[in-house]
Amino acid sequence: VVLEKTLVKPDGSALSIVGATLVRLDLRQPDRTTKSLSMTLSSDGSDGKVRHTTTATSFTQVGHYQGQIYVEISSVQKFHTDGFHFDVEGNIV
Repeated sequence: VVLEKTLVKPDGSALSIVGATLVRLDLRQPDRTTKSLSMTLSSDGSDGKVRHTTTATSFTQVGHYQGQIYVEISSVQKFHTDGFHFDVEGNIV
């Protein structure tokens, strides 16, 4: 499963992250521990889209997650996005 998110400016337009050297998804898991997952640019970065391709260890806990995406474009241009949240449910079979 691919988790993809578009980073946007306050006006809603795509935030260009061309040249980003680090993109990661920082998470607070349901048990309140934290973890980071690597992300990649979905294209050249001009569209603001980043993605993480999940593995068996990406989301091991069922419940409510909080997240922020962290981006480094240069040694002086580093930022976290606004926070977001989502739920992970258990398998139905």
